[in-house]
Amino acid sequence: MIGFQPPKGEGDAVTSPVGGDAARAAAIPISEGFNLGYCKAKPGHGPMMHNHDTNETFIPMTGRWRCSWEDEHGDVEHLDLDPLDVISFPPGAIRRFENVTPGDKNQEHILMFVIGGDGPRAEFTDDSMKELEHAGVWPPKPGSAATPSKG
Repeated sequence: MIGFQPPKGEGDAVTSPVGGDAARAAAIPISEGFNLGYCKAKPGHGPMMHNHDTNETFIPMTGRWRCSWEDEHGDVEHLDLDPLDVISFPPGAIRRFENVTPGDKNQEHILMFVIGGDGPRAEFTDDSMKELEHAGVWPPKPGSAATPSKG
């Protein structure tokens, strides 16, 4: 919605935190040190494990969202957030978010995110990249969204 352009050196597992296509199509393409956007997803869907070189903050607008991260030992922890709850991840933290709203599996819900920086980089974990390559969806085909998501 509001924000930055793709980072320099985009390619392989490195892309814009919102995907190259989405970054280039920002409704308000500014370089003011942040990006504000929304993720709309059905239960069971959301981006795969990744990290950013800048801060990222999540605020569910509708539904319940699970924010997961790897701790210093590589174990995955999580916290479930309801509308208007807030969680923030520092640069380098490996994280993901997923819609875990109970009920109708076809009902999409919305999560707002704010990502710091003018041209931040996101990098997907080796396991995420292997899963995407095995599924035949990475590397993306020209004209497709460049942010890997599970679903």
